[in-house]
Amino acid sequence: MHIYAAQTAPVVYLNGTLLFVGGVAMVQAHNRWNWGWSLLVTLFGWAVMALGLLRMIAPTAAQAGEGPVTSAIFVALLVLGGLLSFLGYRPTGPS
Repeated sequence: MHIYAAQTAPVVYLNGTLLFVGGVAMVQAHNRWNWGWSLLVTLFGWAVMALGLLRMIAPTAAQAGEGPVTSAIFVALLVLGGLLSFLGYRPTGPS
């Protein structure tokens, strides 16, 4: 976590720009609001876009500190990524 605490405002702004562009790409390619696992992809795209915009607007804001909440967020993102990867690449039946 010490690597995140030492970031300068331009690096945070660049990270926000990349997150925003990635979020926009996800929303453009996958903006589906029907109930199911694909809704997670859409919501994740909107969340990434909002986080990127927030980091671009306030690059000098305090970064998340080390603690159990931050670790829980990292674990939740890891689980979400694994779940979406499994659901996205699972076999769908005979082609």
